[in-house]
Amino acid sequence: MKKKNILFITGQFLPFTKSIGGIIRILSFCNSLEKKFNINIVSTGNQYFGYFGFKKKIKSYNLINVKKKFFFFLFNFWIF
Repeated sequence: MKKKNILFITGQFLPFTKSIGGIIRILSFCNSLEKKFNINIVSTGNQYFGYFGFKKKIKSYNLINVKKKFFFFLFNFWIF
């Protein structure tokens, strides 16, 4: 059976965040969904902080980094 795609849109994600607290919540949610879905994550960030030991775990996710936060404003406009 072919996996469906799921898209997460978040302001921050690895490796472009200093804070790991909110990221762990997203990782746990993705972990519970990864058997049934292909995980795609869109986030913002310019400064590299590292993977905090999670690089191997997120290897199977499709990470998309948007350097300008203005993108999210446009995306919000298109949805609503």
